[in-house]
Amino acid sequence: MKNKINLLPILLLLLGFKAKAEGIVFFSGTYEEAISRAKTENKSLFVEFYTDWCGPCKKMDKYVFTDDKVASFYNKNFINLKVNAEKGEGITLAKEFQVKSFPTQLILDRQLNLVRKSVGYKDSEMLIQFGREALDPSTSIDIEVIQKEYEAGNRDPDFVRFYIEQKQLEAGSITDTQEYSKARGQIRQISRDYILSKDASQLLNVGDVAIIKSIYSYTEWGDEIFRLFVDHYDEFAKVVPELEIANAVVNSSVNAAYTLSSQGKKDYKEIIDFIFKSFKRPVELVIKERPDYSLWTIFALDTGFFPDYCDFLFNLAQGKYKKGLAIGERLLKYRMTSLEDEMKKISLIAGTISRYKDFIGKEFFLKLLPELEKAASYNLPLKHMCATRLQLAEVNSVVGRHEVAIALFNRLKEDLEEYEGTDFKKKTFLQIVDRKLKEIEK
Repeated sequence: MKNKINLLPILLLLLGFKAKAEGIVFFSGTYEEAISRAKTENKSLFVEFYTDWCGPCKKMDKYVFTDDKVASFYNKNFINLKVNAEKGEGITLAKEFQVKSFPTQLILDRQLNLVRKSVGYKDSEMLIQFGREALDPSTSIDIEVIQKEYEAGNRDPDFVRFYIEQKQLEAGSITDTQEYSKARGQIRQISRDYILSKDASQLLNVGDVAIIKSIYSYTEWGDEIFRLFVDHYDEFAKVVPELEIANAVVNSSVNAAYTLSSQGKKDYKEIIDFIFKSFKRPVELVIKERPDYSLWTIFALDTGFFPDYCDFLFNLAQGKYKKGLAIGERLLKYRMTSLEDEMKKISLIAGTISRYKDFIGKEFFLKLLPELEKAASYNLPLKHMCATRLQLAEVNSVVGRHEVAIALFNRLKEDLEEYEGTDFKKKTFLQIVDRKLKEIEK
């Protein structure tokens, strides 16, 4: 009896950890079943539309839906449902509620009327306010009042952060694409002015870091805001998890290198040297700690594929086709660790080279053809295969196999009728196929 172990503290500890990690309790049934549950419990219905590839959706899963305050509020007041907009009943529901961007949040009241709809990432406070306003419209913030206060010169840090959050919530409810883009541009400018009005030491808090991150990818590589996370990397990494800062630096750098190299500007080499040599800590951390990144992204950063791909883009844009094609052949030899990512690699190379089909011979396309045929034969869902199948038909057309190309385009057109993806993507693919068929006919 002396050696008998009391398991109660261990059990309570395990149960405690489980409760904390649970966060918002999402209903596991169908939409109709969720509605039935909401009626039974006399609650409103909160619906989160997401996709498998949506980065902000994953971020909300990890940081927002697990927040104790958010979970307490939503579990008490709502039946909560997550819907994949590209699978099963989610495809129909996305059409019904006109969901075109992700994440999109909806709230239906107890009479099942749609009372709130918003688009985009929300932090914990914003999501709670979104739900609170749906339950009691009298709690809504009058955006015009705080906008006038901002225009009158109020630059108190807490007020400006609050104003930016309200503008973000307001933008999330805009359905017109141009108006939404305009609103987001205004938010970025307000955020930029706010950040640049403060010293770096004054920005070392969670609220200001969130504002910096919200516009980081829209800043020019190397400008004042980009340098904040670089020059004060260690300080900001003490305010929020280092991975958040590393991810911002890597994404911004990769996007800038891609853009510059595709424009034939040699400045991309400075960025490549920066993230892979002189300041490689963020890349190393992203490679090690980002399980939600695709294998493709990790592979590109970890093997030298990305620097080679930028060299490929640069030489083609410069009209140095012989050198560019030599690099292209080297890119074809990189081997991915999954079929889907191998297919993405081939499609990327094919899509890039097709832009220069009028300036180069057929030799490289003939080398590319068997790789594309192999990738197009993979047994993967159509939504993953569309780009590859388009490229296969296009390359057949380039090398003069017009009848084969027409057959491939028509087959893809038929299959697109069963496409389980967003209407926008389906429409885009169909438009491309029709345009390519007309080009061949001419």
